[in-house]
Amino acid sequence: MPKRDDGLCEHFDAATGRCLVWHKRPEICRKYDCNEHELLQVVLQEGFTTLSALVTSQACIPAECRKFVPYIQTDA
Repeated sequence: MPKRDDGLCEHFDAATGRCLVWHKRPEICRKYDCNEHELLQVVLQEGFTTLSALVTSQACIPAECRKFVPYIQTDA
């Protein structure tokens, strides 16, 4: 996906924290499962609020302790 200079997706609305093209988002976004991303698990369980703190933390969540983020299907 194309990124802005700040590294965020060009379709991300920082004011609302939402995708501007959610209803017609690209296939790669539709297939991405955030539950497989190791850093998401660290954020969920350790509560990091800044990227620099997260990246430098070296925290690791074992697979058996991971939480599942539910996905709500909104497409027909």
